[in-house]
Amino acid sequence: GGWHGDNCSDVDFSSVTDIVSNDFAFVAWSKFAGRAACWGHPTYGGNCSDIDFHGVTDIISSERAFVAFSEQLSQAVCWGDAEYGGNCSNIDFSNSVANSYPCFRALLAAAAIAAFSMPCCL
Repeated sequence: GGWHGDNCSDVDFSSVTDIVSNDFAFVAWSKFAGRAACWGHPTYGGNCSDIDFHGVTDIISSERAFVAFSEQLSQAVCWGDAEYGGNCSNIDFSNSVANSYPCFRALLAAAAIAAFSMPCCL
């Protein structure tokens, strides 16, 4: 098989509530159980084994990365290609997720991840 997410034979889909994809990877998310399984190209989000999905309220993808938001905790974690949003460690979500979340979602949707310095995301 290739890297385009064609092998999910190890994924338990029994409690999956959402499946999110990008161009090279997939996330099968059990929102209420607080867990997820990723597969596909590891550089582009196909490996999420180090991510804690408890409390995650939304997962969004760009072309080559994912972001998992926890609105209640005012936190987010990103993984995948850093040039496409796989690194959001420089964003402070504690000030106002209500303001950061829509802007970040728009950036991901537009794959304009390099624009983290936009005022709405600070």
